[in-house]
Amino acid sequence: MVMIGFTVDNAIDNILSGAKRTTIRKYSPKRFEQIERIGKLQLYWKPRTKDCEHIADVQLEYIVKFKFPSSWEEANEDYDYWEYTAKKDGFNNYEGMIYWFEEEYGDELYDMDFMIIQWYIPNKGENNEK
Repeated sequence: MVMIGFTVDNAIDNILSGAKRTTIRKYSPKRFEQIERIGKLQLYWKPRTKDCEHIADVQLEYIVKFKFPSSWEEANEDYDYWEYTAKKDGFNNYEGMIYWFEEEYGDELYDMDFMIIQWYIPNKGENNEK
């Protein structure tokens, strides 16, 4: 299994409820290949700290490499996709997601490669339905 850690507030509840089924991470060829090959993920809250907590073991649904749209005009061309992606990652909307990533990565954001990792919790079904 491949470990993925979270530190954002509400991550545990959002993952367990199915509200958060993806994570967007900076692209690494080695990490991408590892996740794709193994396909099973262990999700942890604050890994490698005294507050570490196992959230869930999940199954990879898909992983894809991408770049963020470099302008609002470009994002608007496929706005429904970006809005859907933001909500699956636990953001309220696309604008909130972009704001967070711009704060995190600054001006380099639009030159960087990222990966979307989507999963499902096996005992809750592929769509994480209760």
